[in-house]
Amino acid sequence: MDIKNIIIFLVVFLLIMWLQHNDDIKFNKTNKRISVYDKIKIPLFSAICVILIKEIDINSCTNFIQSIMIIKTPTNELSKQITVLDDIFIGPPDF
Repeated sequence: MDIKNIIIFLVVFLLIMWLQHNDDIKFNKTNKRISVYDKIKIPLFSAICVILIKEIDINSCTNFIQSIMIIKTPTNELSKQITVLDDIFIGPPDF
């Protein structure tokens, strides 16, 4: 983890904490978030998500997904097995 990631992490973390604090004051939620866990869980999760999204290598992800999804062309054997039925019954059955 280089210094850029640490700075981005801290900026996002502190920004979300500040926004959460202002939201708590605006809507009088100060008595709901008393413990340290409740105060930092949303900013910590969002900052980690930002760093993970920043570090994703799109080319390797697309190569990995394309290697999983093998697209096969249909063979002639499958087309021979499929038959089209011309008898379509729309009315109710005769009992």
